Order: sequence, then structure tokens, then C-alpha cells
Amino acid sequence: MEVCHGESLGEGLKKRDEFQKFRSFGCIDNLNGKMFFTNRSSCSFIRARTRQQRWASFSAQSTGTKKPALGGWLWLIPVTTFGLGCWQVYRLQWKLDLIKRTEERLHLPAVPFVRNERITEHSADEYRRVFLKGTFLHDKEMHLGPRTRADNEAKGGGLVSGAMPIGYYVITPFKLEDGSVILVNRGWIPRQLEGESRRADQVEGVVTIEGVLRNGEEARIGLPANKPGEAPWIWLDVAGMSKHSGADPIFIEMMSDSDINRGLATGDYPATRRLFTNFSNNHLSYAITWYGMCIFSTVVLWRSQRRHTMVHGLRR
Repeated sequence: MEVCHGESLGEGLKKRDEFQKFRSFGCIDNLNGKMFFTNRSSCSFIRARTRQQRWASFSAQSTGTKKPALGGWLWLIPVTTFGLGCWQVYRLQWKLDLIKRTEERLHLPAVPFVRNERITEHSADEYRRVFLKGTFLHDKEMHLGPRTRADNEAKGGGLVSGAMPIGYYVITPFKLEDGSVILVNRGWIPRQLEGESRRADQVEGVVTIEGVLRNGEEARIGLPANKPGEAPWIWLDVAGMSKHSGADPIFIEMMSDSDINRGLATGDYPATRRLFTNFSNNHLSYAITWYGMCIFSTVVLWRSQRRHTMVHGLRR
């Protein structure tokens, strides 16, 4: 107990006696110098608590740094997911516009096929209806599959699936009147006809056909490589088929809703398809998923920071 300047010796001794009197059940607040009454166990806890507060205050003053806000780089999660959701909305609008333009092309009247630089393996005029005149080169016929007969919107047109019949698409080079050669998908045949001679369905001579321009397929991970001349083609490689058969990389698919093509049919097979748009469009569900993750992560981080702020406020 210190005696302040200006106090008499008697006053100092009197204060010392009062301190000794309440020492057994009193406790001095070392931070603000006030005395309050409590028991010995509580007083020990308070002394330990005040030592911790002094040490924390000393550490904060010595380092001169502040504790970073809760979350930090974790706030990149809602920001990133929000951006991905916006990207999927943009993709959704692009896909809807693509479907609309494709539907419009399918319903336009057929026009004469004209070979030009715009029509390539990946033509911007895909699904444009055309009619052309020439001769099938059946000796260079190729098969694509195994695949299902995809002439129904609900069935799709991918690789082997479900209990639908399995077969192959007949891809035949078609020599035009100007001497150029392109590829034509004549239709689908069952698997049991794949290795047989089909002279009956092979149209001879100069004929007129109607079809739509189609692009090829891209090689996907997991698909085996095509083996030209050894086995049927697994995926529609227009460039590879063209090189193998000596044709230009242009692909035409004949369709069933054509009076011209129906007049060429000599039997049930090859069976041409009824064309329709069957684009995969999952962008809306992707956008909902990303936006949901953004909202969820934002709520979690906000609640955590709010709780963090309340706890530190009580400690002060």
C-alpha cells in the first residue's frame, strides 16, 4: 500500500488498517483500483483473470496488429459461385437462342445444295435443309455404331442405352454432278444386317435426295479410337471418314419427312430419322445450384462473423 504525496502518516496508517481488516473477504480490482467484497476462491479467479487481461493488453500493444476479420479469403466462395451462376444464365440464353435458330432452319424449305467455302466439317449452316443430285458410291460404304435408332425425341440418339434395338448408321459417299464427293447418312439398320450384303436397298444410278447439313462429333474421353477399314466407326469423325473414302468433309443426313426420300425407299432399311432438335440444356439447374451455394455460403459466413463479433463484444 503506497502513501500518496500530501497524505499524513496517520491517514496512511488508517488506510492500511482498513485494508488488513477486509483482507480475509475482500478483493482489490488491480485494473481500476477499486475494492469489492467476495470470497477467497472468487478472488483467486479474478486475480488470474486480471493477469490474463493485462498480458493480452500488453501483447496487443507490443505487436501493434489487429486480428483479421473472420472469413478472410473464404469470402471468395460466395463471390466465385455468384459469378458461376451468372455465367450459367448467360449460357442458358445462348442455348435457347441456338435451339430457336435451329428450329427455324429445320422448317425452312429445302434449297439446292451449292458447294462453297462456307460449307465445311463444322458449318454454320447446320440443320439447313438442302436437296442434291448425284450417285451413291456403295462400294465405299461405312457403318457408324453401335447405336440406337434415334427417331423419337424421348429416346435420344446416343450410344447403347436401355432395351432399344441396336444397330448401325449407313454412311455412304455421294458423288455430285460436278464430280465432288460428300458423305451422306442414308439411315439406320439393325445389327443383324450389318455384315450382310444389302444389294436390295442400295439405290443405283443418278438420284435426287433431300437432307440437312450436319456437323461431326468430337472425340470424348473414354471412347475408343476409330479403326478405319477394320471395324465400324465408333464416333462420327467427318474428317477421318472423308480422308478414308476420298470425299470432302461435308456431311448430309437424309430425313424421313421428305417425299423425295420416301420415293427412293426399297424396303424398311436403311430407316431414315425424323429430325428434331435434341440439345442438352441443363444450364438452368446449374445456375440454381451455383446461386444456392452462393446464398448458403454467404449466410454461414455472415452468421459466423456476427457470432464472432458478439463474443468479443462481451469479453470487452
